[in-house]
Amino acid sequence: MCDSIVITDLTINNSVTFNQSLTGCDSLILNGATYYSSQILSDTLFGQSSTMCDSIVVTDLIINPTFTSQVDTTIDFGSVYTVGLNSYSESGMYIDTLMSNENCDSIVTTNLTVIDGIEAGINDRLRVYPNPTKDNVLLIVENMNIPNLSYGLYDLRGQLIENAPISKAKTTLELSHLPPSIFILRVYEGSKTVQLIKVVKQ
Repeated sequence: MCDSIVITDLTINNSVTFNQSLTGCDSLILNGATYYSSQILSDTLFGQSSTMCDSIVVTDLIINPTFTSQVDTTIDFGSVYTVGLNSYSESGMYIDTLMSNENCDSIVTTNLTVIDGIEAGINDRLRVYPNPTKDNVLLIVENMNIPNLSYGLYDLRGQLIENAPISKAKTTLELSHLPPSIFILRVYEGSKTVQLIKVVKQ
């Protein structure tokens, strides 16, 4: 009948807390549930830590919306309007899906109107021959009494290829070095556009 001494080494482990942040667009499915708004979630995983204590998972749930916008704009004939990676040169409604700063969709609806941009009228005295062409063309001006005439040749992206004054009735435009495409010849009187001519290089 002697005494027994029991020595107990008692260890108290704390529950473990994990923090995470999840981001979704419009909605997000987590653990079988669908969430449509940003919120803080807390889940307890019983006895699933390495010390067999509870694990508490705190989730910062961020739901970003899909952005929609509408743009009504006009461009001159021969110019190009660019949205993201797409370029447009004809009147119409265009819908583009871009990536927003929050990595969600941004849907842009563009109502584009193309105007001819002509401010003065001498178009009955200007012509291009031959058109279409496989080589060069002649810009023919039937009345050289109009002062300060010049031209600019543009591609369909609106990039200037060449420009020069018009000093004689027949001006040769060298197109032999250009690839087959459609080009826009813009004729100016001073700073005013007086004619736009579509030139087809075959």
